[in-house]
Amino acid sequence: SYDLRVEKQQIFGAEKIAIAADSNKTVELRFYFDVNWRIFDAKAAIFRTAENKYYIIEIRSSSVTVPWEVLTVDRDFELSVIGYDESMALTAGKVTVKVVSSLLPEDCKTFSPTETLFDRIRQDSVDEAYKKYRDEIESLKRSYDEKILSLGLQINEANENTKNVERAKNE
Repeated sequence: SYDLRVEKQQIFGAEKIAIAADSNKTVELRFYFDVNWRIFDAKAAIFRTAENKYYIIEIRSSSVTVPWEVLTVDRDFELSVIGYDESMALTAGKVTVKVVSSLLPEDCKTFSPTETLFDRIRQDSVDEAYKKYRDEIESLKRSYDEKILSLGLQINEANENTKNVERAKNE
């Protein structure tokens, strides 16, 4: 784990870090936030690769795992953080984090994509929608089953009445 200090809108300590490329789910950054950041329950780290791709990962318990996608080549990545709530946001200026070669052969790199904050929010939304519609569908199914049962009873009663009328007619 690498330690970084965040004071006001600056990140300190990144210049001391050199991360080996091709690490997967093992490199963690721990943030020590000053009083300006303590008002935000929600914080995220923003990673930008040399290819200008962004990965926004939620900071939990003051830590975040560096996405392997920013460690795929021995090219530095940029890092920033954001604190946010419903009405406010605070950002820190970007810093550069050094990435050095690991010499891992290409055929050994079989990593699955890192889940970003937006992926998780999107999946949570899909899961909630699925649960909501599943519950509605189950409720409709129960309602239809009850109606079918009721109609079946009414049909049986009508058939019985028809038989009684036929019997009465034949007597």
